[in-house]
Amino acid sequence: MRTTTALQLLLAASATAQDLVSILQSQPDLSTLLELVQIANLTDTLAAATNITIIAPTNDAFAARAAENDPEAEALRQRNDSATIGGLLRNHVFQGYYPSSAIGEVPTFAQTLVSPEEQNDIQPSQQSPAAIDVLSSEFTVSTVTEADIMVGADVVVHKVNAVMSFGVPALLFLGRYGYNGLNAVLIESDLGVFAGNDISSSDETPVTDVTFFIPTDLALEEISSVLATANQSTLQAVLSYHLIQDNIIFSPSLSNTTVPTVGGQDLTITVADDGSVFVNQAKVILPNVILYEGVAHIIDSVLNPLVPFERSELQPSLPAADRVAFEGATSSSPLPFTASTFTDQATAVSIDPVFSTAPAVSLATSTATASDSATSASATEASASASTFAGAGNTREVSGPIQTGAAVLAAAYFGLWF
Repeated sequence: MRTTTALQLLLAASATAQDLVSILQSQPDLSTLLELVQIANLTDTLAAATNITIIAPTNDAFAARAAENDPEAEALRQRNDSATIGGLLRNHVFQGYYPSSAIGEVPTFAQTLVSPEEQNDIQPSQQSPAAIDVLSSEFTVSTVTEADIMVGADVVVHKVNAVMSFGVPALLFLGRYGYNGLNAVLIESDLGVFAGNDISSSDETPVTDVTFFIPTDLALEEISSVLATANQSTLQAVLSYHLIQDNIIFSPSLSNTTVPTVGGQDLTITVADDGSVFVNQAKVILPNVILYEGVAHIIDSVLNPLVPFERSELQPSLPAADRVAFEGATSSSPLPFTASTFTDQATAVSIDPVFSTAPAVSLATSTATASDSATSASATEASASASTFAGAGNTREVSGPIQTGAAVLAAAYFGLWF
C-alpha cells in the first residue's frame, strides 16, 4: 500500500511538472523563465508544490533586469549561477492560491518560497478591476499582463512585465531614497540595530521581524532644536519608540488599537473615517515599504516616547506642522547631524502612485473592529479575541489586537494568513 501510494505521488508530481513545463512551453514570451527554471533545477520543486501562485516575468522583463548592475543581473546575463537564479525565481512563487478574483483594492500580502538565507518581498495589490500590480521592495511595480493561467487545480500563473525586487536593508533604503535625516540620527544615536548593505558581513546584530515608522526629513527638521540638544540615550529612546519588534504589521491589519514598541511604551494606532492611518499624532503618508528587516511606514511627524498620547487628543485635519509631539521645539534646516550612510547610492526614483493611492486599510474591516472614528474621543480598542482572515480557499485564525503574518524568515513577512 505504501509503495503504491508513493508511486502515485511520484506520478502525480511528474504529471504536474510536465503540466508546468508544457504551460511554459506554450507561452513564447515565457521561454526565458522556462530556461531559468531548468538552470536552477526548480522543475521538480515547483512540481511538488501545491496551493501556489507563480508570478512569471516575461522575456522582455528578464532582459530589462539583466541590463542592470548587480549580482542578480549578472547571473541572468551569464546563466551560470544556479543559486542566485534559484533565489530570484523562488521570490516569484507565492505560498497560496491567488487567482485574479482573490485580489482586491486593499493590498493583499503573501509569503514566497525563498529559503532563510535569501531575501524576499512581495505585495500584490489591485489598482482596479482591470489592472493588477505586484509591488515589491524599492518601489518596484510588476503589472500583470495576463492573469489566471491554470496549472492543475491549485496552481495559477500570472505574467508580469517586470522582475520583482528583493527586500533592501533599512540603512540602504534610507540612503538610497533620500531619508538622510533619520539616517544621520541613527548614526548619531549609535543604536546599532540595522545592518548595512551586506547583512552577512555586518559586525552588528541587526533586528529582524520589525515594523519601522520612518519620519520624513521635514518631520525631523520640525524638532531640530530638540535633536541639537539631545544626548545619545535620548536619541536611542526616541528611535526605539519608532520600532516594533517580532510583529510585522502591514496596513490592512491596522485598526484602532495600541501596540508595544522596542522601548516598552505603547503606540496608539488610529484609523480615521476616510481610511487615513495615524500612529499617535503622526499620519502614515506612505505605507508598506518592504525592507530586509520587515516593513516600514513613512510618517509625517516624529513620535515622542516621553509624552503619553491619548487618541482623544488627535486632530486629523491639522497639518503636520501643527501635530508636532515635542512642545516648544523649533524648526531649522539642515539638521544638526549630517553623517549618513549609503548616500553614494542615492537614486532618483519616480514612485508609482499606486504605492500611496491604493487603500491602506479596508474601512469595512476597521469599522467592524472599532466602533468610533479617529475624531471621536470614545474610539474603542480593537477586539483581542481571535479573528479569521480569509485568502483564496485558505483561512487561519489570528489572535490578538493586531493581526500579522508569522515571523518565519529574516525577510519574508507578509500579512496574508495561510
